[in-house]
Amino acid sequence: MDPCHDLEANQPVRIPDEHWMGTPKEMHERADQIMRAFEPVRQPQLGIIRFSRDGRDKTLSEKRSPHEFQSVRALPELIRRGQVVSTTADRKGRQDVRAWHKLEHGLQIGDAAYQAEITVKEFTDGSAVAHKFYLHRIKNVKASSPYIADPALRPSRGPAGQ
Repeated sequence: MDPCHDLEANQPVRIPDEHWMGTPKEMHERADQIMRAFEPVRQPQLGIIRFSRDGRDKTLSEKRSPHEFQSVRALPELIRRGQVVSTTADRKGRQDVRAWHKLEHGLQIGDAAYQAEITVKEFTDGSAVAHKFYLHRIKNVKASSPYIADPALRPSRGPAGQ
């Protein structure tokens, strides 16, 4: 493996803090436009990850703070560098869903440090195996941050695949 890639893989993805302003609806629309331009990304452990409308809708429906919305800019690089930390079977037992994969990687927006969690759905598409981006969340590395909504204030949606 390339030593430069190893060093990069351990570094957080860094994006500037653009200080997004506006209502959650306005920030949602801005993040949606960014995500619509995403091309498929090669993840070293899983292969090609495709972005879909369902994944875009799911991930944006949970965002409330400027950094949560702004973090979507880093998604392709977070997927490229992310490490698969868990793989689980589909809890609903759907025949077309082979597994759910959780990736993690560090993210820095300006001076704020986060741990990004990305959920990828592996499914069978006819005879081929495909991977689709499903959801992404960020957790503040420090105990509290003025940049991210308190998870206790979010409605509970259950784990991925439910």
